[in-house]
Amino acid sequence: DFLHFDSCRGKTAHGEHFLDVDTRYAKVYCAGLKCLVRQVERALELCDDVQILYCPGNHDFSASYGLCVALSCWFRNDPRVKVDLSACQRKHVVWGGVLLGFEHGADMKPERLAHVFSTDCQAEWSASTYREVQIGHRHQNHQWEYEGVVPTNGVTVRMNPALTNADHWHFKQGFISAP
Repeated sequence: DFLHFDSCRGKTAHGEHFLDVDTRYAKVYCAGLKCLVRQVERALELCDDVQILYCPGNHDFSASYGLCVALSCWFRNDPRVKVDLSACQRKHVVWGGVLLGFEHGADMKPERLAHVFSTDCQAEWSASTYREVQIGHRHQNHQWEYEGVVPTNGVTVRMNPALTNADHWHFKQGFISAP
């Protein structure tokens, strides 16, 4: 949901209500791309390589894919940058003994995600000591722990809050942003 809206219509990819957005889609898209390019450049100052994963959300399904394609073109000559443009909505990476899963969280309950990831990436799941799935659909900060047979083989599902201020609809619903 990085751009919040999916096209010049000022709506989400699947919704029909108008959002509080800048009406100049091209300007928002370019500003978003510049922001992401800077984030990758900054990450490259700190890390040996950067992985970019396309995990579609319900707000900007097409636009976010376009941004990921643009990033893959921007960094096409830098072997340290890898962009995963696969259509699968769930992605995972392994770092040492840690498996990190990523999914938007709009269509599946957190407890179901824990089971789905254990099936989607069985080999990596078995080889990992710690497992965590990151979601963000509800724009709140929350975490669920699902135990395994022993304490170190469960999974944490972590919901991340939105990075933006609340728009009018979210404010009316009580989803106010932290100051």
